[in-house]
Amino acid sequence: GEPLAGCGRPRRLEAEPSAGGVRPLRVEWPPAPEGTPRVAPMAVEQIVSQWKAAQAHSDEGRFHEAVIGYERSRRTLAKELKVVDGVAGADAAKTSRMRQILEALVGQVSSELEAHDKLLLGNAFVALGVKSNCSTKEVKKAYRKLALKYHPDKNPDFDSAPLFLAVKQAYDTLLEPAQRQAYRPKVTASVWLKARAADT
Repeated sequence: GEPLAGCGRPRRLEAEPSAGGVRPLRVEWPPAPEGTPRVAPMAVEQIVSQWKAAQAHSDEGRFHEAVIGYERSRRTLAKELKVVDGVAGADAAKTSRMRQILEALVGQVSSELEAHDKLLLGNAFVALGVKSNCSTKEVKKAYRKLALKYHPDKNPDFDSAPLFLAVKQAYDTLLEPAQRQAYRPKVTASVWLKARAADT
């Protein structure tokens, strides 16, 4: 998305609450006197698009894709913070307000990532994308595919280390048949989604 708005132009970012209870993204730019030059660009369309895509993935139970979407949102926001910090001669009050907005969004994204990490680390079946009655062959196949997909060296555009760690932990947990049979997840996807819905 092209940079569309800045601190000097009122703009509302909004992602409606979803059935899965993903927290809505709501930010409103502070108004500024007409003719005030923009302090810094803001990739509004890109951030909203990434956020909504992550929400949709989470609602559909595609938790890996949700994590990727939120990670990309966080990276976009980090870039915008650098833009704000690099604006020379800008109004201090306006740049401070823009920084507050961006930092609040980073906090929301970080909360989403933490919640998803807890699910993936707490449920090996969800982390590997296999059923509770899966075979050792299915566990190995899922691990090989996901470990290659989420290896940090393969993903320079987002931080895939948490996903890689969750997949590796799930593999270690489910590989042995006896251990797999005795395994009880700390949380199920359905309970997790209901809890988040109640939180919204």
